[in-house]
Amino acid sequence: MERWSCYAHGTSGTWYQLDGILREEERLILLEAKFLERPVGVRDVDPDRRIQAASEFGCSRLRIVSLNGFQDNLRVWAERSTLPCQLIEWTELREVMTQNRKGPHTSLLDAFEWDTSFFRHPSSGSMLRLGEPPAIQFHPLFPEFAYLPDSLALWTRRLPLLQQHLDQRGTQELIYEKADVRHLDPITEGLSLWDCWKIEDALRGFSARVYSAVSATALALSQVDEANVQETVELLREKGWKTGPSGVSDSLRTLVQFGFAKSERYGRTQRYRLTSLGNLYTAGSKVDHELYRERLKKWPPIPQALNAINEHGVALNPSTLSAWFADQYRPYEPYAKCLFNRNKSEGLVHLIKTFFA
Repeated sequence: MERWSCYAHGTSGTWYQLDGILREEERLILLEAKFLERPVGVRDVDPDRRIQAASEFGCSRLRIVSLNGFQDNLRVWAERSTLPCQLIEWTELREVMTQNRKGPHTSLLDAFEWDTSFFRHPSSGSMLRLGEPPAIQFHPLFPEFAYLPDSLALWTRRLPLLQQHLDQRGTQELIYEKADVRHLDPITEGLSLWDCWKIEDALRGFSARVYSAVSATALALSQVDEANVQETVELLREKGWKTGPSGVSDSLRTLVQFGFAKSERYGRTQRYRLTSLGNLYTAGSKVDHELYRERLKKWPPIPQALNAINEHGVALNPSTLSAWFADQYRPYEPYAKCLFNRNKSEGLVHLIKTFFA
């Protein structure tokens, strides 16, 4: 494997999300993997962008792997593509991939042991103790795949490096309970594997929004008990904002992420309301910037980015900052994943310039 799943700059400086780059002898192959409940089509792959990515990362071929096969439009495209393209269905790989594997394996194909009280990686001795029995489901058509809750699957994938993290930290064990992992002793200082994991978790679902748009959305939400995205759009338009549903949705998710709002689903509609913290933030029909700043100080990417800037001389721009974080993650790949793409990097820089510069 030349590159694991990541976000990376191509030779033009364009950001790409890569499922992986394979090396076969001297040839590089761009990997695109789809785990969908239906056949994969052209729109799922965005072939033109895949060809562009292959060119910028020096790949001479494209390999697309699909759990549930391919639509005819993608097969036709693959036959006519200017870049040699290989389509592989899971049914073609199943026997090869499973014949020498006994017992459970992580999504990165690391073998592990488990029972109702722990997951254990036999080679490293890493163990994740379970506070409650895991909820496991199997795919009805592909029973070799087991489904865990997202948060637990994440820690199962990290399992081979858990012992390294415990050694760095000087602690004895991790306990998974109620969709989170807790320690039995305090955190030590320094950028560590744990720091990388916490930043990774914090960045999941983070979408950059200009702070003024987020604060205006909070003020709009403070006028009502609850609202969906379109209703919030209308509230903002009454105040002169022309933000569309996509931008408002991102602002609402940002408020949820930092604890100023919460969301609940009613049928197909997601509705949002301010939390008690959000009500404090918008008290008196104006926002408390210092309260928002205090919340940001506890958000893992912020203190580590400030440390990179103040202690290591990293320039405050998206490309340089994301490259620094990528270097920190590299020793832990693929068990820690650097999620800094252009949007997240620009969002982080905007927050630092707004509140900490």
